[in-house]
Amino acid sequence: MRDIEWAKIPLGIAGPASTIIDAVEFLSSAKASYVTGASIDVNGGVLFH
Repeated sequence: MRDIEWAKIPLGIAGPASTIIDAVEFLSSAKASYVTGASIDVNGGVLFH
């Protein structure tokens, strides 16, 4: 099952949990102070808008 699901990821690998942490840190930092109503997909390209 893992191989089937991972094959759907354009980057070819499942990202480590730290990628989610990086996104949360960014969104809670001053660097994201002008970000409003954004959807940040941390999924290796599985969903592309």
